[in-house]
Amino acid sequence: FKKWATDNTVLPFFRNCFVKDVTDNYSGLNEISLPIAVSGCKYAYLGIFKNGSWEPVDIAQIEKGHAVFHNIEPDIVFQLLYVNNGNIKTYGYPFVYDKQRIIYFKPDTSQQEIACLKRKYPFQEYLFKYLNRNVIGTTIEGSNSVSGIKQLLYRFTDTLFTNRKAISFSQPCQFRYLHLNSPIDHRVELAEFVVFRDTSETQAIPLQLYRNVEGLYPTDQYSAKCVLDGNPLTFFRSREDNATLIFDMGNVTEFKKILVIPRNDDNFIEPGDHYELFYQNGSDGWKSLGQQIASSKELYFTVPHGAIFWLRNLTKGHEEQLFFIQEGKQVFSCDINFSKENAS
Repeated sequence: FKKWATDNTVLPFFRNCFVKDVTDNYSGLNEISLPIAVSGCKYAYLGIFKNGSWEPVDIAQIEKGHAVFHNIEPDIVFQLLYVNNGNIKTYGYPFVYDKQRIIYFKPDTSQQEIACLKRKYPFQEYLFKYLNRNVIGTTIEGSNSVSGIKQLLYRFTDTLFTNRKAISFSQPCQFRYLHLNSPIDHRVELAEFVVFRDTSETQAIPLQLYRNVEGLYPTDQYSAKCVLDGNPLTFFRSREDNATLIFDMGNVTEFKKILVIPRNDDNFIEPGDHYELFYQNGSDGWKSLGQQIASSKELYFTVPHGAIFWLRNLTKGHEEQLFFIQEGKQVFSCDINFSKENAS
């Protein structure tokens, strides 16, 4: 960025003469020309979405109403930016470069569709692995003595696609102890274990671990007690395979439901949490499509066709990523493959 080093109208990052743009080493040589007409503005920037705002990552001089950017990485959502009185402003609509053309996310408010939202952050492969690698084959048994006869209550046989597995019983169960057994030759890996007297999940039964089970990580942050702390982000992973967690309800107790939360990132839609959905409306910035308190693991919004969206959890958390809607479902920005689709 040596060419901008002495120009105080340029954002500070781009005046650092020790920073070099090496994008061409990864994405090859290309250029795009973007129209921009802002009176008295000499420079335009490209921004990417990060932590709730657009962060400038490239700069170009505005000449004859256009800014030419070089060596743009394909399949990334960019936003054209400029600076006005020290404040970063958006110009036009977010877009993706697919190696051949620029694809804008321009909302069409005259064409509405129903969007089903299940997450606020992409469900990447490593998260799917955490969710399932020690789940299938897990069993839950009930007994009235630690070493007595056990009755099988549930066996996990299916792949999980969300972080809550609610097990309801057609008839109330009565036991003192519940045994959660890892799959054969696997570890216990669990975030939360909750037992309810009712099916509406309003009457949780106090639980204690009958005995401690050694964890893979030797800190309290990852101890077996984590499965009873009410925090879906803490988790326990046993050191040994073929492990069992025994939960003690204190006496023989009637219950109707068990909730199991495997290790996860807590970015699924969470019942009871407060959400707000936005779409990017060009120079007008983010516009709210309303707020909802989730009553299930899915949210439904009526949204404008063609827009890019941002779902915020107003209750907790900070991991959020942009997405668009395709056939009623979310496609997160990290999963965009327009350039590969063109190549095929």
